[in-house]
Amino acid sequence: MAVLLPGELILGPEFSALVLALVVLVGVFLPVPIGFDVVMATGLSQGYVMALLFTLGSFSVYSYFIMATSLGQRAALSLSFAVALAGFGAGLGTDANHRWQSEKALELLLQGDATGHAPATPLARPLWGAAMADTPSVTVTAAPLNPPQGDSEGQSAFIR
Repeated sequence: MAVLLPGELILGPEFSALVLALVVLVGVFLPVPIGFDVVMATGLSQGYVMALLFTLGSFSVYSYFIMATSLGQRAALSLSFAVALAGFGAGLGTDANHRWQSEKALELLLQGDATGHAPATPLARPLWGAAMADTPSVTVTAAPLNPPQGDSEGQSAFIR
């Protein structure tokens, strides 16, 4: 499939639901037992990667033929559709989440004040009261270890 499909189709900069549907259909029917290694090495968009993680290895044309002969064509088609739908939904959801996270990160970066400092994040704010300007919140001090305990002959304090 890597030879038949042009790389620019899925490695392009823009995520597309139509291309996602094609990726899901290919992923559902390809017999790839270790799909994670294949997907992670390609540099695909996060949506395509998640769709392939749901579809590669979980179902294939081989599984389809086994189900069609043992349970019937309707069961095989139903499972194919269910896996494809899960992959498509995972791909769309992952792409939407990635876009949302990217927008939030850019928004946070670009909200700096005139001095170029970014605003305080919830984790950087003090937990109680007003901001403590130059007061460190954590103090580290060295303390010597206690000497080993036992009797005067160096015997252990533990009794057998």
